[in-house]
Amino acid sequence: MGCQCQTSKNEILKEQIFKEDVNTNRSLNSKNSKNIINNNNYSISENSLDSNLNKHFNSFQNSNCLTYQLFEYINKIRMNPISIIEKIEMFKEKIIEKDNKILFDCGNNVYSLLNKGKKAFDDCIKFLSVQIALEPLELNNDLKIDINIEKEEKKDYYYSFEFIEKMLNKKYEQIKNEYNILGFHYDICSNNTEISSILQLVDDDIENNLTRRKNILNRNVKYVGISYVNIKENIICYYLLFGNKKKI
Repeated sequence: MGCQCQTSKNEILKEQIFKEDVNTNRSLNSKNSKNIINNNNYSISENSLDSNLNKHFNSFQNSNCLTYQLFEYINKIRMNPISIIEKIEMFKEKIIEKDNKILFDCGNNVYSLLNKGKKAFDDCIKFLSVQIALEPLELNNDLKIDINIEKEEKKDYYYSFEFIEKMLNKKYEQIKNEYNILGFHYDICSNNTEISSILQLVDDDIENNLTRRKNILNRNVKYVGISYVNIKENIICYYLLFGNKKKI
């Protein structure tokens, strides 16, 4: 029997952590998990996409492979949302039902628990079909959540509300004079960053607030910090913090 990523009810992070730095379009919900088992069609050519990604290469050339891969997929979603529709259609075939649960088969015996299943994927396709292209994000290490692995802690600690609140408070204190925080989310998925990016976009969560999709497609954000921790074999917890530099 494979691992199952199960999602419990979202816990909203305390807004006072970010005080006035979070705008009205904030998406700062923490998805606590357990039991790890516009109106115009517009697109950017692949050449343009590659050019824009290369332009920002210096900002992430020292990052590891998973960080860069997830960052790249997120920018592909932003810069050409309509092009992602075909992939979402294909991924619908990976949805299965088992033990009265709706699961997404991530491969390697890793499954993510879904809420609505194919309906959520269809809703996302409909949403993307009328979205315009956005500017690519820039990877910014100032916004990267610092993950300090503590051997005595169980792996589920790293996606607990306690841990996330502590890490966000620490990061806020570090950057509050220079950055406005516009959003945060995390995702527990396989080590396949394409799958993670698509599931973040579909965002089939029991809370149905589309926090992750709103963060990824926020047209007002310029920077993202990405970090992750290995939870189990082939299972990763990704942390994404979005923000802009304050105007002087």
